[in-house]
Amino acid sequence: MSTNPYMNWEEPDEQNLIEDLLIESISFYGQDVYYMPREIVDENTIFNEVTQSKFDDYITVEVYQESVEAYEGDGEIFSKFGLELRNSMKLLISQRRFKEEIAKSPDDHTASLIRPREGDLVYHAPTKGLYEVKFVDPESFSFYQLGKLPVYRITVELFEYNSEELDTGLDVVDDFQAEFTAQQTQLQVGGFDPDIEKLVLGSTVTFDGDVTAELLQHNPLTGDIAIGPLSFPDGEWRLIVEDEAITIGVQTGNIDIVYDTLNDARFEELPFDETDHGNSDNSGIEKEFADNILDTSRANPLI
Repeated sequence: MSTNPYMNWEEPDEQNLIEDLLIESISFYGQDVYYMPREIVDENTIFNEVTQSKFDDYITVEVYQESVEAYEGDGEIFSKFGLELRNSMKLLISQRRFKEEIAKSPDDHTASLIRPREGDLVYHAPTKGLYEVKFVDPESFSFYQLGKLPVYRITVELFEYNSEELDTGLDVVDDFQAEFTAQQTQLQVGGFDPDIEKLVLGSTVTFDGDVTAELLQHNPLTGDIAIGPLSFPDGEWRLIVEDEAITIGVQTGNIDIVYDTLNDARFEELPFDETDHGNSDNSGIEKEFADNILDTSRANPLI
C-alpha cells in the first residue's frame, strides 16, 4: 500500500504550514526570554577550554517551556565543593524565529550565529534565573515531520558565574556581575611614605567618605594593593574611582589606578622578594603565613 498521494513530504508549502502552526503555538503558550550569545575573549588551545568570555548583546525570542512540573537534572547535591544546585529545564525555540531575531542584531558576533550554541546564556523572567545552554538538539522534537526540522530543543542549567563580563544593557542580567563577581578590588595607590616596606595585611582601608574594606595584599615595589568586599554603611554602593583619597592605618594617599580585575590580574606575577618572604628553608613562610600551623625547622625523619 502506498502512502497518501495528497501528502507530499517535499512540498515547501506544507512544511511551512506545519512550521507556522508550531510558531503560533509557541507564541501562544510560551514566554519571552533574553538570549545572550557568548563571545570568547581568551581561550586555552592546549586544554581546549575558554578562560575568559563576555556577554555584551542579547535578543528577545519566545520559547516554550517543556519542563512545567519542576526542574529537571540532578537538583541539589552535596559534592566535595559543598552544596551544588544542578537544576535544568528544556525549552523549545523555533529555528525560523531564532534566525529572524539574530539577523536583526547590529552586533556582528550575534548576527553571525546560525543556531543556538552551548555556552550561551538565557535569562528566564518567571524564575528570575540566568541559565547556561548545555545542549542543543534539533532532532528530538517533530522528528522530520514532513521532511523538515522546525524546532530546537535546548537544555539549560542554572549558570555558575565565574567572573565573566556581563555588559548587555539589561539591568536584570548585568546585576549578576555586581552580585557574584569575586569580592576583590585591585588598585595602585600613591602618596604614602616612600620608606614604608609593607602595610599591615588585614588592616582597614578607608576611602573618601565612610566606605571601608580590608587590605588583602600589598606590593610595596609597585604600590599595588588588593582589598576585600567594600562596606557601605548607608547601603548605597558606588564605584571607587581614580584620584580618590584613601587611608590605610596612619598612611594617607590617593588612588592612581583602578584596575580592571576581569582583564588584569595584578597579583599573579608579582616579583618574589626573597628578603621579605624568606629563603629556601621556608623560614619566612613559616613566620609570616604558617605560624602555629607547621614547623619547618624539624628534620624529616623519613630521610
